Amino acid sequence: SDSKGPKGTGLGLHMCSEMIRAYNGRIDLESKPGMGAAFRVVLPKNRPEKHEVEADNSQIALI
Repeated sequence: SDSKGPKGTGLGLHMCSEMIRAYNGRIDLESKPGMGAAFRVVLPKNRPEKHEVEADNSQIALI
C-alpha cells in the first residue's frame, strides 16, 4: 500500500497475530526504511486438535 495514505489502527495485525499464535504459528517481519514492510506467516503443517485463546476475560476455542 501507499505509505503516504491513511494510517491504520493496527487492529488487523493484532487479530491476525492472535489467530496465528493460536495455531502455534508466528509472523516474521522484515522492514526497510523507505521501502515498507514484508510480513511472513509461518504455520505448522499439522493443525493442533484444540487450542484455547484467552482474550479480555473471554475464551475462544479453535477446533
